[in-house]
Amino acid sequence: MVLGPGYWTRLVKAFKHPVDPIINNMPNYFKVIKKPIDLTTIKVGWEGEVYAEY
Repeated sequence: MVLGPGYWTRLVKAFKHPVDPIINNMPNYFKVIKKPIDLTTIKVGWEGEVYAEY
């Protein structure tokens, strides 16, 4: 795999938005994944200063 333009965009695509268990046909998603997180949620929290500085 070549690390060209768009590599990271393609790599993180699956983690960019919250999972919708109904649309993705994963009825047990929240039973298996106890604390789901995605990059958009992290970004919103970061911009809203939800996360403490270390």
